[in-house]
Amino acid sequence: MRPVKTLRIEVNDDTRRWGPRTPAMAAGLTDHTWTIEELMMTVVVPEAINT
Repeated sequence: MRPVKTLRIEVNDDTRRWGPRTPAMAAGLTDHTWTIEELMMTVVVPEAINT
């Protein structure tokens, strides 16, 4: 995903700066912006449905 301006966080530097954040980062699912390669190499395993 790409960073969203409204989710950015302030970086504690000498100057006032902002760090980018994606929705997945805001939800705590990841700690970095994923590259296209990471997205394409990820295999999603479906959960078993107990019926």
